[in-house]
Amino acid sequence: MTKTKTKTKTKTKAARTVLVTGVTGTVGREVLRALFDRRASGDEVNIRTLARDPKRVAAAVSREVDVIHGDLGDTATVQRALEGVDAAFYVSPHERNEQQLARTFVGACERCGTRIVYVGVHADGGNRLVRLLKRLAFAVMFPHYRPKFRMSEDVRVSAANAVILMPSNFYQNDDMVRDRIEAGTYPLPLRRVNRVDVRDLGAIAARALLDPDFRAGAYPIVGPASLSGEESAATWSKVLGRPVRYDDDDARFVATMRERLDGKKLDDIVASFRVLRRFDLPTSAAEVAATTALLGRAPRAYEEYVRDHAMAASASASGSGASSIRAAG
Repeated sequence: MTKTKTKTKTKTKAARTVLVTGVTGTVGREVLRALFDRRASGDEVNIRTLARDPKRVAAAVSREVDVIHGDLGDTATVQRALEGVDAAFYVSPHERNEQQLARTFVGACERCGTRIVYVGVHADGGNRLVRLLKRLAFAVMFPHYRPKFRMSEDVRVSAANAVILMPSNFYQNDDMVRDRIEAGTYPLPLRRVNRVDVRDLGAIAARALLDPDFRAGAYPIVGPASLSGEESAATWSKVLGRPVRYDDDDARFVATMRERLDGKKLDDIVASFRVLRRFDLPTSAAEVAATTALLGRAPRAYEEYVRDHAMAASASASGSGASSIRAAG
C-alpha cells in the first residue's frame, strides 16, 4: 500500500499597515524603534507617519517610513493619512488645543475602522459612572490633568477598538536635564513615583498595533519599582562613579525647565512634576505582573536605563557610537 504525502500550506500573516504620530519625540521614536525590531524579526508591517515637517522626520529616521505631510488639526489630512491603516499610535502633542486634536484623530480612526493605541492618563476601574466620579476627584486635586482625563475617556468610549497605555513617569525625563546630572545635581522633583523605561512602552505599543487580538482596554504600564528623587540621584552617582546630589528647590527646577522648554510643553512638565513632588505613588505588584506579561519579560530597571545612557554618551564622546536619535531610527 502506497502512502500519499499531502502538502500542508503554511499560513502567513497578512501585512499590517500602521500609522505612528510624533516619531521625532521621545515616545513616538521608541514606538518606531520597536516596530522596526518587529519587522526585522519577521513581522510584515508597513509604517506610516503624519508630520508637519517631513525633513525633520527624514533627519531623525534612517529607515523606510511613508511620510504624510500634514497637520493633526487638518481633518482631511488626518483622514487621508489613516486610509488603509489597521492601527494608529497617538500621543497627544503639547498644544493648547490638544483636546480638539485628539477628537479629530479619534473621529478619523472611527470612520476608517482603524484601531487607536493611545498614551494617556486614566482614572481606571469600574463602570463609566465610577470612572467619572474618579475623574472629578482627580480634577479637584490636579486641575492640570482635567483635559487629559477627558481625552483618555473620549478615546476609551470611542468605536476605535482603543488600547490606552498609562505610564506614570519615564526614566527618559532625565534626558532633559542630563547636563545638570553630569555636573552633579539631580533636579527633577520626585517624592516617590513608579518610573518606566520608554523602550518598554514602545515594545508594548508595537504589540498592540500589530496584534489584532490584543484586547481593547486601559493598561497601566509600569517599571519594577517606585523611585524618589534621592534614589534617582543615588543611582546616577553609582553609575557615574561621582557624587550626584538631589536638589528639590522649586524655583531652580522651574528655571532649569525654562532654559530648555517653552509654551504648553513647559507648562505641562512643570505642572506634572509639581504633582509628583507632593504625592507618593506606590508601585502595585499586580501592575508589575501585568506589564511583565505584556512584555514577555520583566520591565527594565532604572539602573539599566542609566547604565545604557552613560555607555551611549561615552561612546558618542569617543566618536565610536551613533547618536541616540540615529540609533532610534
